[in-house]
Amino acid sequence: MSMIAAMWLAACVGASGCDDLQDPGSFRQAAGTGESPTGDGTYAVGWKPEVDVDRWVLPDFDLDVFYPALSDGAFDFRESPYPVVMLVQGGLVAREDYYFLADRISSWGYVVVLPSYPFDLASFGPTRASAALDRLEASMEDDTFWQGGLDLSRVAIGGHSLGGVVADWALGDPRFTALYLLASYPSGDDTSSFDGPVLSIAGGADCNSTVDEVYAGYQHYPGPGAYAEIAGMTHYQFTASDEEDEEECPTDLPLETAHADLSAVLIPFLKVYLEDDSSYLTYLEAPPSGVTIEQDAP
Repeated sequence: MSMIAAMWLAACVGASGCDDLQDPGSFRQAAGTGESPTGDGTYAVGWKPEVDVDRWVLPDFDLDVFYPALSDGAFDFRESPYPVVMLVQGGLVAREDYYFLADRISSWGYVVVLPSYPFDLASFGPTRASAALDRLEASMEDDTFWQGGLDLSRVAIGGHSLGGVVADWALGDPRFTALYLLASYPSGDDTSSFDGPVLSIAGGADCNSTVDEVYAGYQHYPGPGAYAEIAGMTHYQFTASDEEDEEECPTDLPLETAHADLSAVLIPFLKVYLEDDSSYLTYLEAPPSGVTIEQDAP
């Protein structure tokens, strides 16, 4: 097994079915019922690395793409084209530490894209999210694997911590139509030019991005959306492991519960604001115990 595959398996601890995705290009069978956004959706999930991304322009730039799959790992065109969700890693956190989240989102019918960044610092590659979309647009024409299967008119971008900051920077690209921030807030006050939907999720036990900071950042955006606070969630519980959390930021919230609560907010947001599916408003209006949501009407 390759090093990256080993990291993938570590990132998927506690996530159902992830142990079936053992190497880039492999897939896992559908593991969820789709009955609740706290768990997996009904799609099998494939993992396709895109390694030939403008090598001469951006060296060491590649994409990890998670997609709805058939039982043999092929792209599932039955309900396509699928909206696209860009996921930007946090500062000095390995991209693989967000595979669990990419897997979960994709199982609900999304193509999830994780660009690579120099030294695991997204601030060193502020144009890479747009470059990733350029690559996807090109692949829609020349890659028969998913030709026509991506809806690039519905693209959400977001990230964790520093990744959310860089996602906010990318909003100058009009192809991004929605934003989600995980324990993150914009680096400046000039966010008024983006009037699309925004989701901001704060951890109640986060000592790095405090509830007050995250909420204040959310209020800078004029468009519709939602602010959610997950009681007891720490900064690194937005990743595959909370071992990096500081000792002075203790919590009794299990990592698996934190991930379920995160999914319970993020999936309905994508359904409502990226797919215009109002049936998922119910989940935002009545979230799980320990999760509070302040919502601006779509």
